[in-house]
Amino acid sequence: SISLSSTKEVTWGEKVNITCSVETQFTGGSFTLIQNSGSFRETKSGTSVTFSLPKVDFVHEGSYYCQYQTRVSSRDFSSPHSSSVHFSVVVTLPAPSISLSSTKEVTWGEKVNITCSVETQFTGGSFTVIQNSGSFRETKSGTSVTFSLPKVDFVHEGSYYCQYQTRVSSRDFSSPHSRSVHFSVVVTLPAPSISLSPTKEVTWGEKVDITCSVETQFTGGSFTLIQNSGSFRETKSGTSVTFSLPKVDFVHEGSYYCQYQTRVSSRDFNSPQSSSVHFSVVALPAPSISLSSTKEVTWGEKVNITCSVETQFTGGSFTLIQNSGSFRETKSGTSVTFSLPKVDFVHEGSYYCQYQTRVSSRDFSSPQSSSVHFSVVGKRHLFCPMFSNHCNTVKCTTEFI
Repeated sequence: SISLSSTKEVTWGEKVNITCSVETQFTGGSFTLIQNSGSFRETKSGTSVTFSLPKVDFVHEGSYYCQYQTRVSSRDFSSPHSSSVHFSVVVTLPAPSISLSSTKEVTWGEKVNITCSVETQFTGGSFTVIQNSGSFRETKSGTSVTFSLPKVDFVHEGSYYCQYQTRVSSRDFSSPHSRSVHFSVVVTLPAPSISLSPTKEVTWGEKVDITCSVETQFTGGSFTLIQNSGSFRETKSGTSVTFSLPKVDFVHEGSYYCQYQTRVSSRDFNSPQSSSVHFSVVALPAPSISLSSTKEVTWGEKVNITCSVETQFTGGSFTLIQNSGSFRETKSGTSVTFSLPKVDFVHEGSYYCQYQTRVSSRDFSSPQSSSVHFSVVGKRHLFCPMFSNHCNTVKCTTEFI
């Protein structure tokens, strides 16, 4: 009988035992183990012997049988052949592991590392990393290797797997494919910043500058400044640009945002919109106001109140208004004086003025000026009654008239 210690497939380099035994009264003989191909033949004494192949190679694979021979009364006898046992020698390479240095989204131009490794006794081989699309294929020696893509482009995005290959006893072997790793190549543009000069209120006809800028590696693009209403749209090249409105009109007032656009490897990309800036177009500043007298005016005296404004929009008029509503008067000009020839108590109180004019078919009123205030006081008069000469005492009183 014959038996095999291993299964029908034996890994290259492993040990294989083949046991031959016979039940017979004719002991003292020996077994010969014979490989059918004739490459192996070995003899051992005994009626139950084990033949060892410490490290099997491909030359050892095949079928084996054994035969018992002995000498009885000076004659040699051989048993019939045993049945055959068969084994194959295989090189089993495990599926490699694969890892990606980056996340699933990689910014264009960044570096990506793909590492392939395998645990095997069959060193001395090499890895090939393969892009599923076939656009990339590279080979490196070792059982743990890293493939680098120094500056990824859109052609690099996709799925990759690796495979280990080695040579054992003049035969080439390849591992199964590893699992796949996948990454996409993206161009991420940050939202631009936007700033306004001057502030939120701009006088009609003044210059306004709006600056857009972005911090990005993707230079060579351009900014578009867009008015939310759609009335204004302009484009300039650069990563920091200033859009100028030399003489603002009312059509320019409103909100504006900017957006950066660039082209990378034949693809167009747009940033998110910036935040918005807003300005209003105003025509008139607040006027100044002055009072000719002190805060106390004697009843019946004259008071002048002067209103003036510094503006390019001449041709308008001033209205002087008493806070109580008792007095209101209008005069044309950018610097006018309102006169109260003889003040009465009804005139005392606070006054402000406002300038109004027409610009580009629109009527505009300035903000109110600050207020001036005066009080009306009576004029003192000494009153002495007339008495006859026989009066010794004269009494005088003070009255307001």
